[in-house]
Amino acid sequence: MKKLSILFAIFAMTTTLGVAGCKKKEEAKTDVPAAKTTDETKPADTAKPADPATPATPATTPTSNAASADLPAECAEYKGMMEKLASCEKMPQQSRDALKQGFDAMSASWANAAAMPPEAKQAMADGCKQGAEALKTAAAAQCGW
Repeated sequence: MKKLSILFAIFAMTTTLGVAGCKKKEEAKTDVPAAKTTDETKPADTAKPADPATPATPATTPTSNAASADLPAECAEYKGMMEKLASCEKMPQQSRDALKQGFDAMSASWANAAAMPPEAKQAMADGCKQGAEALKTAAAAQCGW
């Protein structure tokens, strides 16, 4: 029962952090259509930038890498703990899958880390630290690490 409570706490924490990060992501999505509307007002210009748009796609990938570089160290530790716990065969597969889904939802919000204000980055770091500590507790209880 204690193990189940620990797993539930970890899942709840990752879901909460993911939802908090999704709000930032939705705001960013709102800005993108506004920019596209401006481009659509000039249909002749839209046809010309279509060719450079293809090279712009690789430029998006370094931005994602830059966002990863802006992640707090606590989140990198949390990610490492999650990957390690996912490989623990003593933990039921269903529990590992649930943890992975919660982590994936939370880490999706990290894509905008570079654009976050310092307060949000600190909150993200605090959440990752708490998540890493909870994972350490779960790993000790389930896997004996």
